[in-house]
Amino acid sequence: MPPGRQAEGVEEVLVLEVPVDDALEEEVDDVLDESGLLLVDSLLVLLDVALEELDDPELEPLAARESLR
Repeated sequence: MPPGRQAEGVEEVLVLEVPVDDALEEEVDDVLDESGLLLVDSLLVLLDVALEELDDPELEPLAARESLR
């Protein structure tokens, strides 16, 4: 392949490095940690709701509910 040309279907990727001070980096890490905790908390709530549905004797079995659709 001639110099300066790329193979078909290959995209050029540019990486930009930006100096970040430690305080900003720590703040970003805290936000990411908090986002992860919120996601885990949301998943736990969904799991709790699903488990409550399984324990509720008044709910129809899933197969019966699916047949109504």
